[in-house]
Amino acid sequence: PKDNQWFHGLKVSEHMEFDVHRNAYPVIMFDFKELSVDSIEVFDNQFVLAMSDLYSKYRYISESGTVGEEDKAYFRDVLGKRMGIAELRKALAKLAMMLHIHHGTKVIILLDEYDNPIHNSFGRSHQEHILHVMRDFLSSALKNRESFPKSGVITGSLPEIINTSLWHEILDV
Repeated sequence: PKDNQWFHGLKVSEHMEFDVHRNAYPVIMFDFKELSVDSIEVFDNQFVLAMSDLYSKYRYISESGTVGEEDKAYFRDVLGKRMGIAELRKALAKLAMMLHIHHGTKVIILLDEYDNPIHNSFGRSHQEHILHVMRDFLSSALKNRESFPKSGVITGSLPEIINTSLWHEILDV
């Protein structure tokens, strides 16, 4: 609701011109912290479960009058854990696009500890697989014109990764 008091007493609350943005955008929050990289199978299974959990927060999309039937079928398949890792690489982008269509406004994407699976797979035989999944997952959501977010925040647990070529490799920039 527009009348929340989250910013009450803070400097930003003194600037009424920001009221038009308060609670005006759908938000996707995803935390990579719990994704285990013990093996490809474990990572892929946990990724499937994590996407289903993420989609479950937006169940109303499956009943949306503005989202197309093909997209709703994709939504139900993700929710029902009927998608493999290859199809889920675009799951964040698809969710952002569906939320955009339903709400009529671009989304805000918050991604926490994106580097956890990358760091924890370092030197393992399946490191390349995890890098490819992460690259596709992040790139499709953050670089796709159709689902391009209103804004996005990406945080990691390793500050030094931002200054390395690994970040550029992940997003293929």
